[in-house]
Amino acid sequence: MTPQEVVERIYKDVGVRVRKSHILYYDYIGLVRPPRTKDGVREYTEANIIDLTIAVLLSNLGVSVGRIKKLLVEHDFSILKELDERIDVLFEMGKKSI
Repeated sequence: MTPQEVVERIYKDVGVRVRKSHILYYDYIGLVRPPRTKDGVREYTEANIIDLTIAVLLSNLGVSVGRIKKLLVEHDFSILKELDERIDVLFEMGKKSI
């Protein structure tokens, strides 16, 4: 898949708009490394698309690129516990405002 096709796929799958420049930036910083053709064209795999979708969703939740990279590249899953705690706090705040 091309970067533009990835953008369209992420929007279709999760309803989040993302720019092609974000996809290319994530490649540039090593967050996602799609294989390339012999001509140097990126070809995103299904695994790349899943990682990009996770990155986009976490970014929209305010998670830093550094933390996202720890999750996706270094397989440090501590961010998931932190997100769970954030969700609990937001849920409690919502209950108090009703």
